[in-house]
Amino acid sequence: MSRKHFEALAAALRSNAPSPDSSSFEIEAELFERVVDAVAGACERANPRFDRERFETASGLAVIQIAARFTIQIAEQQRSTTSSFVRAQSQ
Repeated sequence: MSRKHFEALAAALRSNAPSPDSSSFEIEAELFERVVDAVAGACERANPRFDRERFETASGLAVIQIAARFTIQIAEQQRSTTSSFVRAQSQ
């Protein structure tokens, strides 16, 4: 496989990346990460000069991982705030 093939695969993955606005974003992000990892593994086996980090960046994986971490942090903060509010109301 050549760089053109890797670029085409990364573009196809990027165009199918999950949307942070999706109600199931966390699940979709995990699946996307697994798909990118599997495709990158196949590319590595096809070409020993394959650059996994560059491919993952081109596929949009880093952006999805950051968005997923941010989404999880927001959800945890909301749960913590809600728990604190409920405890305060019950006292």
